[in-house]
Order: sequence, then structure tokens, then C-alpha cells
Amino acid sequence: AKFLSPDESKVNELVSVLSAKKIGIVAHFYMDPEVQGVLTAAQKQWPHIHISDSLVMADSAVKMAKSGCEFITVLGVDFMSENVRAILDQAGFEK
Repeated sequence: AKFLSPDESKVNELVSVLSAKKIGIVAHFYMDPEVQGVLTAAQKQWPHIHISDSLVMADSAVKMAKSGCEFITVLGVDFMSENVRAILDQAGFEK
């Protein structure tokens, strides 16, 4: 399972961009294994990455916003990003 050992330089590059731009990522379990492998590896360096089911994604996004993330990237289907946006708005993190 090669996805369990993603290219370390790509992981470091992702972490560098995420931390520099204060970006959090919430991703659904249905994402490709390769994506999940990179995100799981990046989580070790950047805590604002969360992979879960759709019910937990928005709560994780709020925690990231409270921790200083200025942007949240949602990896999932449309309704997941809409839900994350609505919950962020409700928590006081409007656009």
C-alpha cells in the first residue's frame, strides 16, 4: 500500500503552504487513499487537518478557525462544504 508512505517532499511542501497561509483542511473519509495518505502524514506537522465523516467536519472547521486558521478547505461533496460554511457562520466566522 504505497499510499501509506507518501512522498515526504510533497508532504513537506503541503505543510509549508498550509502553515504559511493559515489553511485548515477538513476531508471526508471517501477521499482517495492517496489523498488520505498525504493528509495523514501532513497532520503530524500541521494539526489543522481532519479526516472524518460529514457530521464532524464542520465542528472540526470551527475548532480550526478558533485556533487561528484563516481559510478552511473542504474535501468532499457540495453539501459538506455548504454545511461547513453554515456552521462557521453560526459560530461567528462569517465570510
